[in-house]
Amino acid sequence: MAAPAIANGLAIKQRRANLAVFPEVSTLAAKKNTAAGYAFLVGELKKNKGAAYADLKAKADKKGLAVYPIMFGRAQAALGLVASRKGGRKAKAAASTGMVRRGPGRPRKVTGGSSGLDGVLSVLQEADRNQAQLRATLVRIRELIDEVV
Repeated sequence: MAAPAIANGLAIKQRRANLAVFPEVSTLAAKKNTAAGYAFLVGELKKNKGAAYADLKAKADKKGLAVYPIMFGRAQAALGLVASRKGGRKAKAAASTGMVRRGPGRPRKVTGGSSGLDGVLSVLQEADRNQAQLRATLVRIRELIDEVV
């Protein structure tokens, strides 16, 4: 079991070496204060509803806050500056059809289905109706062929 431990130790040393060579990596990791960045965006958008993302990003960078475009869009939506959907496409589609999403691997619920002898009887009756329809279609096809010949 020494091999995984050695490999893990080498990976840690490699990461430390990368941080020494690329110091901006460590500053990026330390800069992720997204809650404060979001609060900053909301506050700035309250002051100036038409503020551009680039301007707010520059101000946030000066303050040392992490700000991303998705945060800007969510801040706008939270303040009602842009239209937004609740729940996304899947929730909207499920709500319109009245379907409830079931967990993965679970079969769909069958509603209104009959069980037992009633179900078997209805399946047999449906098969008889289909057979009668097909027989009538074949008779009609035979009559058309006889007319042509």
